[in-house]
Amino acid sequence: MKLLNFKFIRDWYRKYKIYLVMFSIILILCWFYYFFEPENGILFFCGVLSVLYFGYSLFYIVSFSDFKDLDEDLVNYISDKIKRKKYKYFKNVGIIMFDDFFVYMTNGFKIVKYDELLWSYYVVGRGRYNKRTFLILYFLDGNSKYISISSREKRIVDEFEDVLQIIKKHNSTVEIGYNKEISEKMNKILKELQK
Repeated sequence: MKLLNFKFIRDWYRKYKIYLVMFSIILILCWFYYFFEPENGILFFCGVLSVLYFGYSLFYIVSFSDFKDLDEDLVNYISDKIKRKKYKYFKNVGIIMFDDFFVYMTNGFKIVKYDELLWSYYVVGRGRYNKRTFLILYFLDGNSKYISISSREKRIVDEFEDVLQIIKKHNSTVEIGYNKEISEKMNKILKELQK
């Protein structure tokens, strides 16, 4: 199973980020020029392309900004684990689990260390436009993140359940699951942490 070449992506991001922005600006200038030359169909096409491309570039730069912070040791560690098949890959939810941390690539690229987690659970519900499944992560510093998958299929739920079990295996102090009792207890702790 072929996974991401982390070193390649990190280096590509560092090298070409500025070109993504510059190309977007050039396309946007074409869009503005179109308003002065509305009969020029090429400029209109460039304008539409500029909006799409700029949005994509901005999403890429923001979502994958953590790549620029990956040091060489971490990149080599991840690459080595992938080569030696020392990981657990959950393809449907975009999570790769290692010994000390896991990586998720669903809403960008993030590294989560097991020992930084306080509480985690999944929720099946609705997003703004469709049915979604969320993995909610609360951290010891009081912050939270979520992983969102636009599906409520059983395979997604099953993978999130497996992810939670592996998190618990690596950090027995993490609270896993959601019910009224857990929610009340953890919300008190989170309020204290956020003071």
